[in-house]
Amino acid sequence: STEEQLPFMTREDAFQIIDKTLTEVGIEFKHSYTGYALDYNCMQSQEYHEDMDGNIDQANYKNQWSASDEGYYFCINQIYRGLPLYHVYCEVFSDMADANAPIQAFISKDGIEYLDIEKVFEISDEGMSVPLAAVDVIAETVANKYNQILGNATYEITEAKLCYYVDLSSGTGVYDVKPVWIVRGIEKSEQKEQGIQTIIDAQTAKEIIP
Repeated sequence: STEEQLPFMTREDAFQIIDKTLTEVGIEFKHSYTGYALDYNCMQSQEYHEDMDGNIDQANYKNQWSASDEGYYFCINQIYRGLPLYHVYCEVFSDMADANAPIQAFISKDGIEYLDIEKVFEISDEGMSVPLAAVDVIAETVANKYNQILGNATYEITEAKLCYYVDLSSGTGVYDVKPVWIVRGIEKSEQKEQGIQTIIDAQTAKEIIP
């Protein structure tokens, strides 16, 4: 749940501990976050272990779950000029999703148990004032992309989010930043449904392939 509170601490107080820790190690940036309250019943139902051969590894399952295991899982994203700062997570995973947030943390009654910091950027304002293409031109680019795909699948667009895109392929340590639309939706076929994502340059209205 992103709304319920756990008994040991409120979600807001838990995040303040994460935020303070980041500041203490010199990582200060504007951010937004999603905080999931993970009660022990939820975690027990989702627990899964496998061995090196891909078989279920029963030996690593917990013998018993209790309220002492509960905690908050935070997915933290960087914000620039009021918009999310997006990049390909670990230079491999392109989906804009909580699982690919650049900073992730888990905190329980015992404190921070997990803190992963992937990439946080310092942004220069030089040359950042740019004109954007009209939204209907962006929509046309997306429609043309999916209308040209052969087959019986249908495509439903559910979300379009304006972001700043850090192009990790543009350099090493210093990167180009540009505004983009992250367009997400669902591909539906007789066999299955799956998520889709397209990145459109907000200036040129051309698709970007990360």
